Amino acid sequence: MRRARDLPARLAVALGLLMALNGVVSGSTIALAFAGYLAQLIVVPQLVAVAGVVAVLAAVNTAGIRHSSITNIVLTILEIGGLVFVVVAAAAPAIGRVDLLQWPADGVAGLCTAAALSFFAYIGFEDVVKLAEETKAPERTIPRALLIATAIVTVIYLVVAVAAISSVPAAELRAGHSPMAAIVGPHYGRAGVIAISVLALFSTANSILSNMMGSSRVLLGMGRDRPRLKALGRVARRTGTPVRALLLVAGLMIAFSLIGDLKTVALVSNLFIFSTFILVNACVIALRVKQPDVPRPFRIPGSVRNVPVISVLAIIMLLVLLGFCIRGLVVSGI
Repeated sequence: MRRARDLPARLAVALGLLMALNGVVSGSTIALAFAGYLAQLIVVPQLVAVAGVVAVLAAVNTAGIRHSSITNIVLTILEIGGLVFVVVAAAAPAIGRVDLLQWPADGVAGLCTAAALSFFAYIGFEDVVKLAEETKAPERTIPRALLIATAIVTVIYLVVAVAAISSVPAAELRAGHSPMAAIVGPHYGRAGVIAISVLALFSTANSILSNMMGSSRVLLGMGRDRPRLKALGRVARRTGTPVRALLLVAGLMIAFSLIGDLKTVALVSNLFIFSTFILVNACVIALRVKQPDVPRPFRIPGSVRNVPVISVLAIIMLLVLLGFCIRGLVVSGI
C-alpha cells in the first residue's frame, strides 16, 4: 500500500530528472554548434570550445537570475538580427528558384525523420515553466509567453528554412557544421562568414544559457523535496542561485558533447524530450480525470468527458515522431 502511495512521487522524480537531462543534452548539442561556428574564426579543438563556452555561461548563471536574464535578452536581440541579415541580404534573392514542395529521396519516411530531428529546434520553450518561481504572476504570464513565443518562433523558423534551402543545396547544408556561414559566404565572402559566425556564437551561447538555467532550477526544486538530492536544493546566500546544480549541469553538458556528432546528439536529445512530453501529457489527462475539481489557473481548452483532446493528439503525434527519431539513429548507425 505504501509503495502505491509512493508511486506518484517516484514518477515525479523520474520526470524531473528526465526534464533536467533534456536541458543538459540540448545544451551539449548547441555547444557543439557553437564549436562549429567558432572554427570558422579560429582553430580550436572542439572539446576546448565546448568546455570554454559552458564554463563562461555557468559563471554568468552563478552571478544571479538578473544577470542571466539581461544576458539572455541581449543575446536574443543579436540572434534575431543575425537571422534577419541572413534572410534579407543573402538568401532573399534566391527564394523561388527551387521547388520547396519537392519530396525527399526516401519519401514520407524521410520527411517524418526530418520532422523528428527538427523538433529539436523547439526545445527550450519548457524552460519558461522551469523559471516559474522567479516569474511575476506565473499563472497568467507563463501560458501567454509560451503561446506568443511559439507563434513568433514558428514564423521565424519557416522564413529562415525557406531562405536557406533556396540559397544553398540541401546536401551542402546537411554536410556542413555552420549552415548560416554557408549561406552568407557566396554573397559576402570571408567578411560575411566572419560576421555571421560571430552572430551565431551569440545565438548558440544564448540557447546554452537558457538550457543551463532551466535544468539547474529543476534540480533545485527536486533537491528541496527529496532528501537524497538535498545537496542540489541549496542556493548561494548572496546571489540565490543553485551553484551545485549549475556545476553538475555544466559538467554533464561537457560530458555529452564528447559524442561529437551534432546530428546524433540532437536525435538523442529528442529521445528524452519526446519521452518527457509524452509523460507530461499523460499526467495532464490523469489529473483531469482523477482530480477534476482541483482549482486550476489555466485549463487546456477542448475536452471530452474531462479528457483534454489536445493532450491526446499530442501523445499520438509524439509517439510517431519518437518512432522516426529512433529510425534516424538507426540509419545513422547508432
